[in-house]
Amino acid sequence: MQTIDFPVTFLTQKHLRNATSETSESFEIVYVLSGTLMINRKPGRPLTYEQGDLTMIRSGTNYDMVPRKACMILHVGIMPAFIDQTACPEYRIMCDSVLEPDRDYFPIRRILSSVSSEYMDYTRDHTLSITGHLFQLLDILSQDFRINPARTQVDSSGKYDSRIRQIEEYISSHYKNSVSLSDLSENLHLTPQYVSKFFRKNFGSSFSGYLNHIRLEHAVRDIRYTDRSITDIAFSSGFINVSTFNRNFRSEFGVSPKQYRESLRKQKTATPVEEPVQAKEFAALSNLISQRSISVSVSDGAEFIEHFCPVINIGFARNLLSSHFQETLLAARSDLHFTYVRMEGMVSG
Repeated sequence: MQTIDFPVTFLTQKHLRNATSETSESFEIVYVLSGTLMINRKPGRPLTYEQGDLTMIRSGTNYDMVPRKACMILHVGIMPAFIDQTACPEYRIMCDSVLEPDRDYFPIRRILSSVSSEYMDYTRDHTLSITGHLFQLLDILSQDFRINPARTQVDSSGKYDSRIRQIEEYISSHYKNSVSLSDLSENLHLTPQYVSKFFRKNFGSSFSGYLNHIRLEHAVRDIRYTDRSITDIAFSSGFINVSTFNRNFRSEFGVSPKQYRESLRKQKTATPVEEPVQAKEFAALSNLISQRSISVSVSDGAEFIEHFCPVINIGFARNLLSSHFQETLLAARSDLHFTYVRMEGMVSG
């Protein structure tokens, strides 16, 4: 397979039996195919991933993978430059089915499965097809799993692009901690006064304003996609207390975090179920597409009748004279819950 400028740096599907320590040199995707896997990013807290879970690991991250049960994973590495050039900087992507369990990860799982099957097929060259799948993946990530920066003013000359990126990466990595303008200035080897002016000119806000925006971006995602408490979300997003979080949240979104979550729940409850496609219309669609995504609402339901027929055929009546047949019939009755039996030969010569 041609590898020049090919965006996949590695792709493996493997059983993990022992703990491993890794340093990511690519933008990595870990998809748990079976078993249980604990991933511990450094710094960070360990997270446990079950079958079907997936997560993305930024380049330059030190982490441990510890299988808890017989574990098989799909592990993909993508060139960071490919992501930066085609979608958005990788540090703005937040995609983790454990941290945000209520999001729709099916399109990503489907794409990863296609990439895996084609990459492992050595009978032909799938370079273009795999690249196409990766573009689809990046489109989903940039549209639905992206943390938006608060920049409203950008230097059109591109003179400070490297410094802007460095600032964004630093805050993206440290927003959960107690980070200050002095900390950032020391990291950049610049004076706080210069960095403060640089923020105003290139980000359109103060350092604290930008930092709070990033924290709120992460917090609102937790409110939308998890059941974590408001207090837990406030502290995990980097706010020093709940009152500060509530004040900043209301300033940004016009309501309190609790009101925001309640409004989302009401929207989910009030969302009408779409009318099903009629048979004639479905036949016309089937002629045009070979694959289709179907959304089904599970908010409204009805009792499912497991056994639709209350009658069972037992053959000839003389079968009932057999004790073994009687035991079998009673066992079937407990499993199938039938009410009547149908038999023949009630009167025989």
